[in-house]
Amino acid sequence: MANFEENHIANAKHATDAVTALGFSVEEARLALERCDSDPERAARLLLTLLAPASDEARATLFASGDGIGRKDDLAIPHIEAYVARALKAAEEGEPNPDEDSLQEELLVLESIFGDNFSMETRLGRTLAIRLRLPDLLPVPGELHLRMQLSGRYPHTPPLPAFLPSNGLTLGKPGACLVLNRRLAEKALALAEEQAPAGYELSTWLEEAIPELLGAPADAPLQRLPPLLEVPKALRERQRRAKIAADHLGAAWSATHGLAKDEAEAEAKGIGLEEHLRQTALSSTELPSADNTSRV
Repeated sequence: MANFEENHIANAKHATDAVTALGFSVEEARLALERCDSDPERAARLLLTLLAPASDEARATLFASGDGIGRKDDLAIPHIEAYVARALKAAEEGEPNPDEDSLQEELLVLESIFGDNFSMETRLGRTLAIRLRLPDLLPVPGELHLRMQLSGRYPHTPPLPAFLPSNGLTLGKPGACLVLNRRLAEKALALAEEQAPAGYELSTWLEEAIPELLGAPADAPLQRLPPLLEVPKALRERQRRAKIAADHLGAAWSATHGLAKDEAEAEAKGIGLEEHLRQTALSSTELPSADNTSRV
């Protein structure tokens, strides 16, 4: 039993580490893994889909309140569930009408340019995962991952790009990897709008983008990115607090209503309120009669 629990904990940590390596917070990673049956690849695709510009409009509509947490009405949670469900569907199904010729041509070009630093695999039968190793990338070597739906209209629809620093390395600044992956998604969208292949262009773009990102002054704030899956948790907390407040109001109303009832009963008996309350208290604490006791 102990070994099973240890393996479970180790697997959970491995899955969380695989997602946080892309720049996502531990909380975002855990929430995504909960929704994706603890599959780190599915969780990464979900978060990268929510991070991409294509999700901006839906997120802006959903989380439109001034405090940045989200809708305040009772429909908030159902709307969030629909928002995440759409992202999961987009991450795992893609769009119809594949352009297989363009995709195959891109794969041949990437393999000829990167040689042994190019690899690809099909995941879950629907996603083509391309890995471009960039060992000479400065100042931080790493890998460019491109996730493409086999049913997508590449290059008309952008892939899901992500930069992963080499083992043990980071981009130095907290949040820098997530910001970089957001900018990668923006660049991928711009290339798709031009119907231009993304693989090689994104790899060369990284050569300028990483030094630019890390070369900013230490006190310069990084781009602030919106929460992705942590928002439902914040909304649930808000709803919990609202329920507590409603319960308190209900208790106060009940107490007021009960007092009015006691006053009416005392007046009907022709006695004072205090005497009525005393009699009520005594009657509620009376011991059972001998007859009643014998029947119990």
